Parts: sequence; C-alpha cells; structure tokens
Amino acid sequence: MIFESPTILWALPLALLPTLIHLMGKRPRKPKPIPSLMWLNTFKTSERRRQKLRDLIVLAMRTLAILSVIFALGRPNFGVQVQELVIDNHPGLWQQGAWLEELLEKLPAGNYNITTRDGAHFENIAQSNIAALMEQWPSSSMPLKMDSAAVLMTAAYGPIPLGFKDVLAPERDSLSNAWMLGSIEGKMARVQLLGGATSTNWYLEQRGQRLMEWQDLDEISIPLEGLLPDSLYTLRMEADSVVADNALSFSVGTTRETWLVSGRGAGNVKDFVRVFAPDSMLPYTTNDLWSNLGEPKNLVLVGFDFLPEVLEELAHNALVFPSNSSENTLTSVLPQLEHPLYSEQFIAPSLRNDWPSPKKSTVLKGTWDALLASPEGTIAGFVSGTSGAILYQQGFVPQEVEHPYYKALHQWIMRDRNVNWDIPALIGPDYYLQNKRAVGFQTQAITGAKGIVLQDPMQIGLLLALVFALIALIFVKIF
Repeated sequence: MIFESPTILWALPLALLPTLIHLMGKRPRKPKPIPSLMWLNTFKTSERRRQKLRDLIVLAMRTLAILSVIFALGRPNFGVQVQELVIDNHPGLWQQGAWLEELLEKLPAGNYNITTRDGAHFENIAQSNIAALMEQWPSSSMPLKMDSAAVLMTAAYGPIPLGFKDVLAPERDSLSNAWMLGSIEGKMARVQLLGGATSTNWYLEQRGQRLMEWQDLDEISIPLEGLLPDSLYTLRMEADSVVADNALSFSVGTTRETWLVSGRGAGNVKDFVRVFAPDSMLPYTTNDLWSNLGEPKNLVLVGFDFLPEVLEELAHNALVFPSNSSENTLTSVLPQLEHPLYSEQFIAPSLRNDWPSPKKSTVLKGTWDALLASPEGTIAGFVSGTSGAILYQQGFVPQEVEHPYYKALHQWIMRDRNVNWDIPALIGPDYYLQNKRAVGFQTQAITGAKGIVLQDPMQIGLLLALVFALIALIFVKIF
C-alpha cells in the first residue's frame, strides 16, 4: 500500500490520546466503611464487568476513528490497476465550457495515468482529482499521439488519429472559426479578419478598460501615435464562438532617435539632413562609436564605402551611403519590384522612373535582399543583423537625395518598426464532423472497465471514522 500524502502519517501518535485520557481518568480505589453487610449485594460483579467491557469498546472505537481519519487524509493507494487516459488539450475549446468536467464524470472511479497533447505525463491520479489538475493546464497545438491502450478524452476540435481504445467526446454542433493578422503600415497598425467571417465588432482595451471600438468591419487601423510607448494593448473581436484566437496583444516601443554619422570625404551632408531630419549629428572616429550610442537608434551613415561589421551584432537600423562613385560601368539597373518596399511605399514601375538608375556603382559583397541589381550583382539592398536590425547599403552616391526612392527608404527603415505582436497561434477550422465520421466516438459513460474500485479510498476512510465515532457514542449513551 502506498500513501499519496505520506506526511500526514506523522499524526499517527494522536491515536493514543483516547488511551491516555482513559488511563488518566482512572483513580485508585479507596476503602469505604459500610455499617452493615447487607449493602454488599449492591456491588454486583457482573455490572462491573459490563462497565469495564463498555469502556474497552468505547476506547477501541475512538482509537479506530482517529486512525481512520489519519489514514484517509494520507490517501492510501491499494494497488488497483491503473487505467491509461489521454486528454486532448487542443486550443480549440480547451478552457471553454464544461465539456471536460462532464466527460470526466463518465469515467469509472479509479486511478489513471494521464498524458496530454504536449507530452506531459501524470501517474496514478484519482478520477476525482483530474479536473483540478487540468484546470490551469495550458493548451497545446502539438500533434496528438495515438495510444491503443488509452481512452482519449477530447472536444474533437482538432484532427484525431485512429487507434485509441475508446474516444470520449461531447455531443455538440460544428463551429466556424475566424482569426486575425496584424501588420504595420506607416504610423498605423492594421489588423485583418481572416477565416470564415466577413465582418465583426472590434474592441481595443488596456488593462481591462475599453479605449476604442469598431462595428461590422473586416479590418481596422489603429493610429500608433495615440498609444503609450511600452504599454500592452489587447484587441478583441466577436467573429465566432471559438475564443482561443479572438484576441491579440501588442505593444509599441519607445520612439527611436535618428543620428547622422559623417565619414571622411562625406559630400552633400546638408541634403541628407534636410531629407532625414536627424536628431543628432556626429563624425565617425572609430568603431567604438557604435557601442557607445546607448539605446537602439536609426543611423544614417554618409561617406561610408563599407558596412561596419559591428552593426550586424547591434540593434541599430542603418542606411549606408558611399563617399565616391565607382568607376564600374553598369550595363543596366534592375529594380526588384517583388520586394515589399516597392508595393508598400507605392514605388511602382512607371514613366516617371521611380528608382535611381546609376551608370556607375560597386557591387555589394555578401548576401543581400536586393532592391536594385545589375547583371554584375546587387548594387543596393537590405541585410538583417543578428539582433533583428535592418541594414541598408548601396554602392553609388545619391545624385538626388530627395528622390522618391530615398523617401521610401526613410519610411521603410526609419519608421518605428518596434511594434511587438503577440498573436495567438492559428488553430484552424473545427474537425468535429470529420472526426465523428472517420474516428467515431461515444458520448455515454464507460462501463465494465477492469481494475476499477467503487469509491475513493479517502471517502471510505472518512466514512469508517464516522461509523466508529457513532458506535462509541451509542455505547456511552445506552450501555
């Protein structure tokens, strides 16, 4: 026999209390003078024996009552056969409604080894304790593993593999589901409604307080300028009854400063100041400059024929422009129009020539996300640093800094890209009807399982304690 709460067994010496009290209540008998021998008939030996037997029975019942309570609180396990149970904690409907509690009531009383979708394993858990164990357990979208020896308990939202011993599922209707996608466009946060719904109501909240709301829209735009930096906001929608993916959270980081760094031989710095409007200006001295800038910044590097390698490890965004034009003659310039810069910043092919066409440029070394290319290689493009920073470099000197291409670069890399999204994982459509047809499951109680006990041992122990206490009371009052 194994106790699930063995620490309570330290209270076993309390079972000696009735014996100690009984012994302390005994007093030595004193001789009493009697005037006549006729009174000896009142002291019958049989009555004294009956009283002694009653005291022993009451003492035993009190001791057994205390022992029963202690053993019950210790939660004894008498080694009954443990059943295997898989609980499907798929995000769809996991912490929504009382389906899990209702299914648990359909299980026979006994002990279970529990496995969840995310691989968590709990051994020898009483049927009456499973609901409390799973109450705060998080959901998981990991694939469900089949166990032919286990009973599966599921809301049947996600796909169910074949082969489980039994499948318990609630009787319900199939549900439609929609989800959200967030993006940044300039100074607006755009959130789209995807899935089966065409429109819904939206609510923007902060710390439970509603700030804005929209009705019957399939997408909304939230102005970032009106939001507090480094504060968490929650956006909710009412497109469907599957609430697991009906809310997302996001925060807007503190606005970055723009610094212009001029290298040796930097030419038209004033033009760059007019276009990029930096908060500060400073000359380039050594590479120690970058690590001394403090908080992440937007950098405009003018007069740099190279990309400082240290920037690939820091969080600064950077635009790098050379000091002198190359002598390399280009046969043609090929804009990579599939890049989001062109579509999002409205620089599309047209007769107005919406991209620079330099005749001379160096070819960038390394791997780049090209914006401008030539048959010789990339001449302007992006690269992402290890910290997530965006670095841009081009191999030719801008002839006109106010060109729309550079204004688009300013909006693309210098905008506040530090919006952190916390979008719930896509849980997809409801597979309830497909599971019902392909797998099949029952909604009634499981009966006839082997190795099942009728009651919880703790309840049995407390019931025995009550019985022993009542017997002791009866002997005290009646006999």
